Parts: sequence; C-alpha cells; structure tokens
Amino acid sequence: MPASPHLRDLDFVDLYIGNDFTDVKGLPGAHASRSPLPEQFQGDVAQVRAKCEQLYRDQGEPEFALFHDDVLYRVTAMHDMNAAPVYFVRRMAATIRDFKRLGLPDPVCQFLLSPKTRGLIVVAGEMAVGKTTTAASLLVERLLQIGGVALAIEDPPETRLDGLHGNGRCFQIPVARKHGGYREQLRLGMRSGVSTLLIGEIRCRDTATEAIKQSVNGLTVISTVHAKEPGDALSRIIALAGTDDLPNPAEILSSGIACVIHQKIERHSGALRTVFSCLAVDGQDESAIRTTIRNNQLVRIPSFVDAQQRRHTWN
Repeated sequence: MPASPHLRDLDFVDLYIGNDFTDVKGLPGAHASRSPLPEQFQGDVAQVRAKCEQLYRDQGEPEFALFHDDVLYRVTAMHDMNAAPVYFVRRMAATIRDFKRLGLPDPVCQFLLSPKTRGLIVVAGEMAVGKTTTAASLLVERLLQIGGVALAIEDPPETRLDGLHGNGRCFQIPVARKHGGYREQLRLGMRSGVSTLLIGEIRCRDTATEAIKQSVNGLTVISTVHAKEPGDALSRIIALAGTDDLPNPAEILSSGIACVIHQKIERHSGALRTVFSCLAVDGQDESAIRTTIRNNQLVRIPSFVDAQQRRHTWN
C-alpha cells in the first residue's frame, strides 16, 4: 500500500486549519487562490493540527513556530465567531545557504567573516528579497569558521538555526510576549556569555533600541530591517530607537555599526538574481562614515557606498 503524501511535498503558500475544514492557498495550477486541501493530505495535516493545538495551549502565544517533517512553519492562531481556534499556517521560505556563494563582494565577505569584526551588521531590503536567508547564512558561516556561541532571538523563528555548526553552537529562542518580549529575552541573553547575537528583525522600539545598545558591548549583532537603501536602513533604526531610554541613538549607532548590506532582486537576461549594495564601516572610510552617522547626515551615505563599490570592482 503506497504511503500517504506529505505536506512537505506540496507546493503551497498558506494553510487555513479550522475546526472542520482545511483550506490551502497558492496551489500550482489551481483555478482559485483558495481551495480545499486535497483529501490525500488530510492525514498529515491532522498531525499539524494536533501540534498547533499543543503549542498554542503550552505557549499561550498567538504566533509561534512549528517544525513538522523537517519543514519550518509560522503559525498565527485566531478565534472565529464561534470562539473556535483557526490556525493560519505559512511555510517559511528562508533557507540557510553557503554564505560565500550569495554574491557579496569578496572584500565584504572577508570583513564580515573576520573574528575581529564586532558591532551591528544590518541586512536591509524590501519584502521578500531574502534578507532572512542572508542574515541566517552569515550567522552559520561565522560559527563554522570562528566557532563560539550564538543566540538567535526571533518572533517567530524563520530558519532552523538551533544546534551545532562546526565548532560553534546556536541557541534559538522564540520571543514570548508573556515573558517580556524582545527586551526581556535580550536582557537574559546578555548574561549567557554569547559572542554573536541575531535579532530576527528590527521593526519596533525594543528591537531597535536593543540592537543599538548591544552593538557597543563587544558582540557581533546581526539583524534585518525593511529599507529601500543603506542610508534608509540607518535612518529607520535611529527613528525607531529614539526614546527617553536611548536619547542619542545616532551617536551610539555611529560607534556600534559595522556593516549595512542592502539587497534587491533584479532580472538580468531573463533570470532573477540578487544585487547587493554594501557599506562596510572599515578601512579608509571608517572615520568619515562614523562622523556622518553621528551627525545624522545620512544623505551622504550613498556616496560612501558608491566609492566602496568602485574600489571592489577595481580590485
């Protein structure tokens, strides 16, 4: 008797798991964006439903990560008009790749993978350009080459980072709102003696503030931010972090920033590829870049990016 098919083999965007239905969105060749899940997958989705119920009950969080059949899903739990739970399940697209094959300039790769590099490394870009893949791949490559201990704090996790990577180890911690959110998890994490910290995304006051604070504490901090170009990434972080708790975010960021990697997707000769624009705060530009950020003169950042790109091309 043939084995029942698995969800991991089904190409879809989202699952909607209710009390008495399972719908799917984005099936290839489907006439409608939403359709009932094919009957042959119902056995596997029953296991996913049971895991959702267990995690929702145990964690008490409306969003959480779920591993099933070696696939990572992000789950959002809500309640319908009958107070019955509905689970919105999305397969995470981010993957861990060979960092040195992503397409970054060699001098930038060497700088990012140097044991001496400390401070905040920001991966910026619009939605769905692969920022999380780049950030996770960098973290893993540093652990493989340098070793040490890393802490990944995400809401929720989007790649599977937990465990050994060569001589390095990563502890992956989902953010729990009932346990204080990002700020409390980061406060606890800083007592753990880690050398590398990954903050899933800078998108609120707490994440921006903590990313800036930890960037000057001797750590390598990796995070992502939604931005149109490198200067915009720095501007967004400074704007988000401006609070009574951190009244001078531009000044502290100017000391703690190490690199901004901006990426976008472009079509060349009919194929899609990732294009990077990088700002490495190192070498002959370092002092001028830090002064520019300290004075909040971020309109000058593109000139530094262009100058570094020309040097990389020439070399």
